Amino acid sequence: MVDLDSNPELVRRAARMARRSGGPLYVLHIEPADEPEPDGVHQAVEAAERLGRQLGATVLRRAGNVAATVVDAADELRITQIVLGESRRPRWKDLVGQSIIARILRETDGVDVHIIADRGGRTDGPQR
Repeated sequence: MVDLDSNPELVRRAARMARRSGGPLYVLHIEPADEPEPDGVHQAVEAAERLGRQLGATVLRRAGNVAATVVDAADELRITQIVLGESRRPRWKDLVGQSIIARILRETDGVDVHIIADRGGRTDGPQR
């Protein structure tokens, strides 16, 4: 299952992983309850969803708390692998315990969680 943040590379990577493992591919987009999505996100999400369908995915849309919704979907669909993009949230939210990735890691059992680096790099911290 790939948690879609409108990045088509995540869909491609998850599709390759699903093919290799012989499992189904789910593309999940969650509209966060606590933060409005930036302008232009909907068109990018729709394009990534179309790509997912072309690659054989079942596309799901849900609303709510992102981490809780990913965990619930993984449990409901008996997911064994989750693909997430690198967080674009400010680092201070990670430092005060609000990391979506950390919560998903804590609350999933027996699920491999793959974090795909943002090739464009982070904008809120030092570059390596």
